[in-house]
Amino acid sequence: MSEGFLILNRNPKQGITITVPPSTTETKVQVCSLGVSGRQTKLGFKASSNVKVLRDELIERDQKAAQEKVEKLWAVHVKGPDSVLPTSSKADAIFRSGKLNKDFEEIHKSLDPKYAPTLEAEVIEWAGTPEAHAERLKDGVDWSDLG
Repeated sequence: MSEGFLILNRNPKQGITITVPPSTTETKVQVCSLGVSGRQTKLGFKASSNVKVLRDELIERDQKAAQEKVEKLWAVHVKGPDSVLPTSSKADAIFRSGKLNKDFEEIHKSLDPKYAPTLEAEVIEWAGTPEAHAERLKDGVDWSDLG
């Protein structure tokens, strides 16, 4: 394996994480202090190319980005009966809420306005756990009751 040399400047309380993959052979990482200027230290790292040397702020940034990339779960909130129904995707939620709102409009037209309930479907982000969303989808949602 080839070796590389990395130079990083670090201020007080700034960290570095070294990740060495599992191996049957010894893996060496050499860390050298290359100098100090004021409150900053210049460090040199010599290791094989399969060793990761990362500044801690990059790890934190990547973890935050990964959390933000977690796919959102979607649902339809039916105002009136106050039902929240999980959907398989945002596109499915948009389709189902649009269909429900058309159905509600037709029902409303056929009733005496004094007695017609106000129903509206809206797309929302699922507020419960991913497990609850999956369970409700698995059990099936009876959309025919609503429109």
